[in-house]
Amino acid sequence: MDGVLKLMESDFYGPVNIGSDVRVRLLDLAQKIIDKIGSKSKINFTDEVLFMSPLCLPDITKVKNELGWMPVVHLDKGLEKTIYELRASKGLKDVGHIIK
Repeated sequence: MDGVLKLMESDFYGPVNIGSDVRVRLLDLAQKIIDKIGSKSKINFTDEVLFMSPLCLPDITKVKNELGWMPVVHLDKGLEKTIYELRASKGLKDVGHIIK
């Protein structure tokens, strides 16, 4: 969000990528979520879907150079905050242990 605000407050115009330039495999992300929520879910593998293509990392060079912006929220903290907010918005109990 701070990247978007920085862009809005600047005189810079044109498209920029705002995101993480750290590669994360979907398998690793799914496992992190399972671990963080204490789920007993299992990851199932199926055949590839023909229309799916590998995602590439965004090139955030322009936003770094033009606006001095860098991602500041690491994946683990972002997941923890997202899980907390989702649980809180659904009125689920025991949300306090997520954010330390």
